[in-house]
Amino acid sequence: HSFIDLIHSALPQPNSLPSNMNQLLSMLQLKVNFFKKRKVCLLCYNDLAGDARICLNCPTSADSNIAIIYDSDLMSILSILLKKHWKTIFTYKEELRSNNDVSGDLDIGFAYAYQNLLRKFPNENFITALMHLDGVGLCKSNKLKMWLLSFSLIELPAKVRYQRYNMPVVSIWVSSKEPIASVWLGNSIDALKELKVSGIVNFK
Repeated sequence: HSFIDLIHSALPQPNSLPSNMNQLLSMLQLKVNFFKKRKVCLLCYNDLAGDARICLNCPTSADSNIAIIYDSDLMSILSILLKKHWKTIFTYKEELRSNNDVSGDLDIGFAYAYQNLLRKFPNENFITALMHLDGVGLCKSNKLKMWLLSFSLIELPAKVRYQRYNMPVVSIWVSSKEPIASVWLGNSIDALKELKVSGIVNFK
């Protein structure tokens, strides 16, 4: 809610921006919220209760020392993406395996690293993620910033791969402080490791 409130404060009044997460999901025609919100104290790195504004364990705690993190449900999001694009992925991966660059755009999948991966695992039905990290200022007065970790699938053709809605969000960091990787991405890295081991089945 605080993130939506922040955007509200910068817009003319009245405005049509949804006032809560459920309304936002409805507007976007999303039936499920794929994000789990958590608050972290940047002084002691402990998780805080959802309604906490300061850390009771830290005498000097303030809003500026709190980070809000949104971790995504990677398994569900990736399953939806694969279900939507599995035919495109299958076709393009055949081009990658045959090293047949039909488009002639020298895409990353035709470079040495990915081709070497195909040679090492010729019988594996794998997908690979290209990670992206972006930061944007949200409010000049308190230096609030949002950092976004997302990824794209190399097995999608470039024109499809880099469309925003085909680049799943892994996690979001909202704070006036720069991200601390171990604090921000610990849960997401564990989820990625688990996903790498378990894989995804029945997505067609």
